[in-house]
Amino acid sequence: MPDNRTKKNRPDHQDPEKLKTLRNLTGEGMMDCKKALYVAEGDLEKAYARLLDGSHNSFSLVNRRFVSSYDTGLELMRKIWFNFSAEDKVWFLTENPVAMHSSLGRHLRNYAEMWKIPHVPQLIDGVDHSPDHPDAISGRVIKDFQAVVQEVYIVAGEGVAFK
Repeated sequence: MPDNRTKKNRPDHQDPEKLKTLRNLTGEGMMDCKKALYVAEGDLEKAYARLLDGSHNSFSLVNRRFVSSYDTGLELMRKIWFNFSAEDKVWFLTENPVAMHSSLGRHLRNYAEMWKIPHVPQLIDGVDHSPDHPDAISGRVIKDFQAVVQEVYIVAGEGVAFK
C-alpha cells in the first residue's frame, strides 16, 4: 500500500530532513536515529542528546568515538613505527612518553579526529584533566604503544633489534 501521507501530515519524527541531519551530526545508523527522533517526538535537539548520552543503547556514541579514536591512534602509531628510521626507533624506545607527546600527540589527535569527541572538562587549577580529553587519549596511545614496542624490541647499537 503506498504511503499517501504528504509532508504536511507526516509525523514530525519521520521527517527525512531531520533524520538526515541527525545522521550527519552523529554518524549513527538510520534505525538508531529514527528511534531517537521517535522517542524525542521529533525534537532534533532531544534526539541528538539522546544519541550522545548513550541512553538509546548500551554502547554510547561517546564511547564508540573514544574507542574509535584510541584504535585509530594505535593504527597510526603502527604506521609511524614501521616508517621510523633506526634513529627514530631508538628515540621512541628510550624517550619519556610525556616528552614525545608534544611532537607525536598533535598528529595523533588530528589523524584520529579526537577533537570531535565531546567530553566533560575536569578542571584542576585551570587545566583539563578529563580522561576523555583528546590530549589524554593521545597520551595513552603513545604510552601504551611504547610499552608494547618495548616488550618486543631492544636498543642495539645505532638501531633496534628483536628481543
